[in-house]
Amino acid sequence: MKTIYLFLLAIILFASSCIQTSGMHLRVFVFTDINIDAGDPDDRQSLVHLLWYADELRIEGIVPDRWDARGLEACKMVVEEYAKDYINFDLDKQRYPSPSSVESTLTINKDDAIKRFKEAASDRSSPLYVLIWGNMVNFGEALSQNPGLNENIRVITIATNLMKEEHIQYLPEHWEKTDKPCTQYNWNGFGRNEIYN
Repeated sequence: MKTIYLFLLAIILFASSCIQTSGMHLRVFVFTDINIDAGDPDDRQSLVHLLWYADELRIEGIVPDRWDARGLEACKMVVEEYAKDYINFDLDKQRYPSPSSVESTLTINKDDAIKRFKEAASDRSSPLYVLIWGNMVNFGEALSQNPGLNENIRVITIATNLMKEEHIQYLPEHWEKTDKPCTQYNWNGFGRNEIYN
């Protein structure tokens, strides 16, 4: 899993280096299933890793999808540690954003996440790179509510939503629970997955 995250981060950093030559920061928006109550620590590690490169990126939103499992609290823990490094290593002199600036990117609930995503994706000044570290339910809903935003986003994900615990599938009309894990639709239809009979 860590190898996949590092590979995705390498893609982002490569794109960032290309944009840096023009003096622009790569704009990113993160959907993560980071949490405290359950799951792997890799999501917290990924957020820490992202902040290592915050001087080269413009982080426009961080959505802790698992609000019910203290996802926002997990994000704040990472920002608290970032604040220590910010002081100890004089990161303000190295173009890193302030801890309060990073904390202001955290969304507090689904409505806030969809609103901020719409604002970020509506900015046509440069592409918005959407990093999805986990399930795609909230991203799928945000895009379904604002389908015209797909033209300016670049999605980088390892998620398929095929193993989501609640087994939720997205149909064009609505969200629906299913008792068929591993065979339900992804947020965008079957995607790369084949239909199993």
